[in-house]
Amino acid sequence: MVVTNLSIKDFIEINNLRIEAAFRHEKTDAIPIIIYASGPFLSRFVGIKTIEYYRDPKNMLNAQLAFRRRFYGLGILGPEYGVIVEPSAFGAKIIWRENEAPLPEPLLKKPEDIDKLEIPEPLTSGFIPTVVATYRYMCEKVKKEYVDPLSGALGPLDIAVLLRGQDRFLIDIKLNPEIIHKLLKKTSEFCDEFAKAREELSEVEWTSIYFGDDFAGFLSPEDFKKFYLPYARSLFQKHKRKSRVCLWHCDAPTEHILEFIPELGIDAFLWPCPDTDLAIYKKKIGDKVTLVGALHPDLLLRGTPIEVEEACRDQIRKGAPGGGYVFSLGGEIIPNTPSNNIEAMIRSVEKYGKLYHEEIKLE
Repeated sequence: MVVTNLSIKDFIEINNLRIEAAFRHEKTDAIPIIIYASGPFLSRFVGIKTIEYYRDPKNMLNAQLAFRRRFYGLGILGPEYGVIVEPSAFGAKIIWRENEAPLPEPLLKKPEDIDKLEIPEPLTSGFIPTVVATYRYMCEKVKKEYVDPLSGALGPLDIAVLLRGQDRFLIDIKLNPEIIHKLLKKTSEFCDEFAKAREELSEVEWTSIYFGDDFAGFLSPEDFKKFYLPYARSLFQKHKRKSRVCLWHCDAPTEHILEFIPELGIDAFLWPCPDTDLAIYKKKIGDKVTLVGALHPDLLLRGTPIEVEEACRDQIRKGAPGGGYVFSLGGEIIPNTPSNNIEAMIRSVEKYGKLYHEEIKLE
């Protein structure tokens, strides 16, 4: 197995090369793997409170490094603050919770508040200076090349929903659609300016750009085409480069809007809904968009290592044929997921990731 026969550095390099090839929709020699673990899991992994993870960049870095040391260099390395950063830039208050990820408090209580909403400065507003400071701290403590260059952020829809509140947003779509368009224009402009500022700050030419819009899966096909597709597509078009792949995330159900996802202009769809039937997604859009997922995080939490192995094998069977596939969860690792199950997942990807079309039997 690669994870036992190679150094962590070599494994990371080989896995990253496979990921890059998969994002270009090329067939790889083996299936690569991406693991996403955030503050609620990582804090428990190292025995601290979640709020201590988010409030101290040293704790955040140490937790991320501990996970990467334990699991062959996999996992994030960079500032990770969930969904609070972009809404806070617009003025939303942050709700800090002891052992859960922080949340933004909806800011736009009345429709007329949207007219008054100003587009914030991309690096000096809200919580963003803390993100910048954390990024610089991490770059000082480890090699800058290993730190994520701030290439991912919330998309325009999720920012809008978090600012307005989910219920009010859904009501506005039907009763006040014009104000939703006003809001989405503002959040889209911010996403554009924020991405430019982050890339300049990182002093790295990004090879990928990522926007997450979970709320897209809660829209009907008509509303998706009207209130999301034009804004997201325009955003990806502005930041598309020959040497850069466009990544999109939505872990809400998306089968009802599946046919429109390639129209976003993305190269890869990361971490779809964990209840996704990967075979359906592969059949309908797998020739146009690389799929990244979608083992159910709850199975990884509650299953046995053998059950994890069987589920991994099943996902690989569905996703691997023809290339354009990266193994991952349908979302992030749930807090208190057993380490032996994570280990079983990684080893299963190594075991079955080269077999593609073959009929596989567990040993």
